[in-house]
Amino acid sequence: MPYISQISKSLDPAIINGLFALAGMVLGAAGAILKDIILRNQPIKLEKVRIHDKDRIEAYKELIVFTKDLQNSAFPAAESKEEDFKRIMKAKYESKILRNLPYYNKGIIEKLEKMEDCYTCLTRPELISDVDCGDFIEKELFLMTNEMNKEIKMIIKLQG
Repeated sequence: MPYISQISKSLDPAIINGLFALAGMVLGAAGAILKDIILRNQPIKLEKVRIHDKDRIEAYKELIVFTKDLQNSAFPAAESKEEDFKRIMKAKYESKILRNLPYYNKGIIEKLEKMEDCYTCLTRPELISDVDCGDFIEKELFLMTNEMNKEIKMIIKLQG
């Protein structure tokens, strides 16, 4: 088996220089292709993040309007709290809030589930609820919506 030094002596230096140039060209082209492949997906991922953030902020905006309406109807001096609660839940919860549930954090989801449980109990009396709906609407709903509004404002400030 011949040694490298013997092979290089038998080859013309122009051929060796050509091989090195060819190898450099192939490596350079491979690097450029890899860079293009990696950077090609970046704008798509960035746009997906932007869309998700925009949708998340819109979901929180809808939630803050919902909680403000509930807060106003559950104010301690308010009348017909139960009827207002059912009206607001029917008008806004089912159409706007429920579809945005994946965007909300765990604490807000737990509070929304408690409201939904009470709403279901009020609209379907044959079901038994874990929540005493009358007590919930009279005593807890106003405080819960207050907490949710504060939490939502903090979340929007952090994202904005």
